[in-house]
Amino acid sequence: MLKIGEGVELWYTADKKCFATVKVQEHLENLELGEPGFKRWLSKQFYAETGGAPGGQALAETIAVLEQIALEGVEHQPYLRIGAADGALYLDLGDPSWRAVQVTGAGWQVIARPPVKFIRSPAMKEIPEPEAGYGLASALLDGLAAEVGVPVTDLNATLGRAQTGVLPTIVLDDDVPGGAGLVAHIEDPGLFQRSLTQAHNRVSGACGCGEDASCYGCLRSYRNQFSHPHLRRGSVRGYLEQVLGALLA
Repeated sequence: MLKIGEGVELWYTADKKCFATVKVQEHLENLELGEPGFKRWLSKQFYAETGGAPGGQALAETIAVLEQIALEGVEHQPYLRIGAADGALYLDLGDPSWRAVQVTGAGWQVIARPPVKFIRSPAMKEIPEPEAGYGLASALLDGLAAEVGVPVTDLNATLGRAQTGVLPTIVLDDDVPGGAGLVAHIEDPGLFQRSLTQAHNRVSGACGCGEDASCYGCLRSYRNQFSHPHLRRGSVRGYLEQVLGALLA
């Protein structure tokens, strides 16, 4: 059983908690040693190799040895729901495949294996993939502009073409001649969350239009007239509420 544990990535945190990054089907999960999730994984691997169940004493002794090995390994920063690495922001979707949304100044995409070490609490809920449409792009522009303190006309968004199995990409950029680096601000996790809150406030319903409609008080502008038939305030509001609820949980 010890050989099974030694075959995975073992690491520890600044407060000396020990974790293992293990493969489950086709994705990776970060499990704390000694917690039920890792014990179940180790027991399942043992059964797959031997056809039997490990004894409680053997399981405890194996985990104790693995903890010592982990403490001699590499220290990593764990993240709960939202993390950052190499200039990008990552949002854990909380789904069974452990996918995440990668957000940069150039846009966002859903990726299968985020480079940050996400951990999960038992109460963590799954959130939907970002709405692939003009409504979310418009709301994000308004939210970022309000948080950074610039006119929304200083920013722009482009909806990328969807590929098979890949969500369309929303590319944010600034319209200031020469570029002012405005969208780079969203790489700050705190500002990103505040921008989402501002975007939600914009589509909260104070404008007075219906859930399946939009108006110049929420999503519409003179610049996006071509997309007015596709803008639905309710769907954008619902998505942002789920994301913000998950971030604040």
